[in-house]
Formats: sequence, structure tokens, C-alpha cells
Amino acid sequence: MSADDVNREVEEVLSRPEFDYGPSWWEQAVEWLAERLEDLLGPLLPEAGTFGGGASSLVAWLVIVAAAALVVFAVVRAVRNRRAGRGSDDATPFEVDVDHQQPASHWRDEAGRLEAAGEWREALRARVRQLVRTLTDEGLVTDSAGRTTGELRTELGGSAPGAVPDVDVVFGRFESVWYGGAGHDGDDHAAVVAHVEAALRATSSHVATSSAPSGPAS
Repeated sequence: MSADDVNREVEEVLSRPEFDYGPSWWEQAVEWLAERLEDLLGPLLPEAGTFGGGASSLVAWLVIVAAAALVVFAVVRAVRNRRAGRGSDDATPFEVDVDHQQPASHWRDEAGRLEAAGEWREALRARVRQLVRTLTDEGLVTDSAGRTTGELRTELGGSAPGAVPDVDVVFGRFESVWYGGAGHDGDDHAAVVAHVEAALRATSSHVATSSAPSGPAS
């Protein structure tokens, strides 16, 4: 048998159906996914070519798509955080962390200690805790953990509206310093203390008026 006869015999054997090795299911799946990605993103990336070229090319494109998604996620998260740090309106979702096992006098004394040490940022938080604990003890706001400054403002507006302007200033300063990164020195703190005291006077006056006995009926 000549070499040509051998070649023809081999070709004939390899042409049988049992030797027809088409693309595997994995290769077909990769090719299908590549075509879909090309249909979706091809118009957006006209200079990037196609998504063909096998699994390695597909993996490279998937990495690009995943990286782009992470960038979008980071931008959205940053925008949300920036919006959360703006202003001090009623919807501002900043929590006031108060240890409800401690009385208002504890936070007043703690604030005094921190003020004497010049720790103004921590003293600001202690004054806010003193204020919130006092409002709670007087029944002007609900005693529950995890309250936000916006919720406290809204509730106080119905129970002691005269104290709201000063409370707004105190909460606004607290949010700016603790959540917005603003500076807070001794002069800033003295202004906060003045507003805390004014708010407490307003609430005390309201409580006294509310609890005063009514006159005899005529």
C-alpha cells in the first residue's frame, strides 16, 4: 500500500461520525456569552473589537465589566455618603447615641470634665447626651435607643416647640462635627452650651406650665 493509499484510508476513518469532535458544551456556552456581551457592550466600546477569541478573551472582558461596576458602585456610595453629611434638616438620619442607664446629671458632669480638659469634640457629644436624656426624662421625647436627630426634632416640635430652635442649633453643630468632620474649638463649644441651656430652660418652662393645676371651674 502506497503512502497515498494510507492517507486516503486515514482520512476516510477520521471522517466517520464517531471522530467528529465539535465544540464542547463549555466552548459553546463561552461563545454564546461572548456574543451576548458583544451585542450589549459592543456599541459602547466600538474601538475594543469583538468579544470573540475564546475563554481567555471572555475572562478579560468580564474583568473589565466587573471593574467598571465597582467604579460605579463606589461613586454611588460616595454620593450617598456626601448627601447624608449635608445640612441638618428634619430628615437627616444621624443617630444620637445615649446610654439610657445614665441620668442627665452624669452627662452634665462628664461634659464638665471634658471641657476642663479641652476635649471639645467629646464634650460636645456629652452635652448632646445631657440634652437628649433631659428631654427623655421630662417626657418630651420617647425613650428608645437608636433615635435620630430628625426624629427627635419632629417629636419635640409637638411636645415643646419653644425649645426647637435651640435644639436645632445644638443638633446641627453635633452633626457637622461628628459626621461632617467640622472643627470644634472652645468658642464653638461655648455657643453650643449656651443653646443647650436655653433649650433646657424652654423645656423646663413648658413642663412647669403643663403640670400646673388648672383653676377652679366657674
